[in-house]
Amino acid sequence: MERIAPGDPDGLTDWIGQSLSAGSYRTYGGTWRMFQKYCDEAGVCSLPATSYTVACYLKWLGERGTVQKKSLKPYLSVINTVHKDLGYRQRPAIGALVKSMKQAYGRKVIRIRPAPRILVMPARIILDMWRRVEKLTALPDLEYITKLPEIRALLACIVCYITGSRPSSIALLPLTGVAFALGSELGIQRSYVKTAPDACDFDVPGRRTVSWPVTATWQTLGRMLIRYDRMRRRVCSRATHFFNLGEKARGDAFARWLPVALRAVGAAAPPNGHYAPKSFRSGFASVVTAMNVSPDRRNYIAGWAANSHAVGTHYVDNSVVVDDAARFLFGHLIGLPPPPVEVPVAPVAPWSSPLANLASRLVTLVSPLRGDT
Repeated sequence: MERIAPGDPDGLTDWIGQSLSAGSYRTYGGTWRMFQKYCDEAGVCSLPATSYTVACYLKWLGERGTVQKKSLKPYLSVINTVHKDLGYRQRPAIGALVKSMKQAYGRKVIRIRPAPRILVMPARIILDMWRRVEKLTALPDLEYITKLPEIRALLACIVCYITGSRPSSIALLPLTGVAFALGSELGIQRSYVKTAPDACDFDVPGRRTVSWPVTATWQTLGRMLIRYDRMRRRVCSRATHFFNLGEKARGDAFARWLPVALRAVGAAAPPNGHYAPKSFRSGFASVVTAMNVSPDRRNYIAGWAANSHAVGTHYVDNSVVVDDAARFLFGHLIGLPPPPVEVPVAPVAPWSSPLANLASRLVTLVSPLRGDT
């Protein structure tokens, strides 16, 4: 039988994988790429593979410490499946050698390293992102356009956090999902399955709008979104989503924007965890709960079911403390007055009369003659 080079240069495995369901294709695709990665590093052939190659592959997985014994099945079955679909008779992941390696895997493998813990996003990082966008919004048009990817990431993180939205719903926010009515309110409309604050209808998709009253704080956010929208349309006039800059809109886009936003404000997670898209909903739920916002109002804003118990179990961190950043972002939910807005005041010259101006000019002319510096 014809020997196929490692890595399947003809791409047959990808075509065959399309015959599987979407979930199986994603699982098999990832496990097959892992096997190919090992074969490339070891310099051995992946198609056709031998039982000895698979046994060495198991040893390699065990030394990495990222796959538990109970999770080995898809890593081995994909090797047999690919060989079968491509017409090979041998099943390299079956045999006495592989069986012995599987039995020894649980004893010899090093302790599985725990996955980094997903941390709650602090309100201060979101406020830093807010301040960063304020500075970028003041840039000239040409310079602003060069910063569009960064501004997009920052604004998406801000909107996701203050609305408690699913990150995927923000990444796929339609062009009509943001209402700019600065004379009355700023509205963010997202796709959700819940159609009423006191009902949870999972069969009828609905639209949920979160709006803010006219205050200097939300007018500032509205102006930042308006500037972004205007410049984004200039660069990408055919976009179908609000945060689209020309690339294909995908629900996992938010995960790619998050590192960009964190680098823009110099934020880094502590060593014991990392920030993920879930950190934003957890941050929203934890902060508003600490501020004694009613669970019904919290769940309605974020789009959770009114009687959901998963919010308190999986999202709320009771160790979160309310700080100035939290009050800035969510103070309106408990009736706090809007934070003061710093208005730049033009400096007033201490000498304003014509005689004073003349005296100032004389001092400037005489100072070099006197040797003053």
